[in-house]
Amino acid sequence: MSYYTSKYSGEDIDTLLDKIAASNVSLAAANVSLSEKVQQLETRIAALEGEATV
Repeated sequence: MSYYTSKYSGEDIDTLLDKIAASNVSLAAANVSLSEKVQQLETRIAALEGEATV
């Protein structure tokens, strides 16, 4: 039976997973912020289109 040997220790992997989790939280917050900005822009565009057709 053969065993896989990793150059990374369990602690290294835990550290990497923590970094990934932190990045995920950061990206999720940025996504919410961008989604809100897109919604604001869509609302503004609709208002401007309404003014243009009057």
